[in-house]
Amino acid sequence: MSSKLLSLLLVVITAALYMLVISPVYSGEGNIWAPSSGISNLKSLNKQYTSTLVQIDTIERGAEALYKDYTNLNPEVLSKMNILLSDSVDQVKLRNEVVTIASRSGLALEELEVKKERLPYKGLDVYLVTFSLKARYPVFKRFITDIDKNMRFYNLESIILERQPERETEDQRSSLTDKDILNIQVKFRVYQIK
Repeated sequence: MSSKLLSLLLVVITAALYMLVISPVYSGEGNIWAPSSGISNLKSLNKQYTSTLVQIDTIERGAEALYKDYTNLNPEVLSKMNILLSDSVDQVKLRNEVVTIASRSGLALEELEVKKERLPYKGLDVYLVTFSLKARYPVFKRFITDIDKNMRFYNLESIILERQPERETEDQRSSLTDKDILNIQVKFRVYQIK
């Protein structure tokens, strides 16, 4: 073999080696063969991991500070927070709580429903409480004030007030159907931390 042919063969082998092996390894893209990830992609991924590891110390210090603040809270404040936005809601206890508040105001609730809603709130479960009642406005206002003063967080969604329909004859009239009585429908939500 002549030296010129050998030189040409070495140049062709070097170019083929570069095109088939070295370039795909570095870039991650090749015509015949390509690795799962190139060196440049791995370098950028390494930079991301390194910056994340640097930030872990900051996150850990922040978490430790939050935990320290949480453990330093007064137990009374913690119990109030758990009632205000609890991590568990018992539907029967919630129903009983609403009935108790209503009975303190001298009201009887009708069609009381408590159901869990499927809403896209991250980290929260939502319970919808609906009921209807008949009352005079001042009594109903006292009931809403009692709900507002309650420890649990009630998000009032809607109140519908309608006048009681007037009856034609006197003997069909009951004591609850005078013109000051309102038909009231109430809807509110209660939240729970998941």
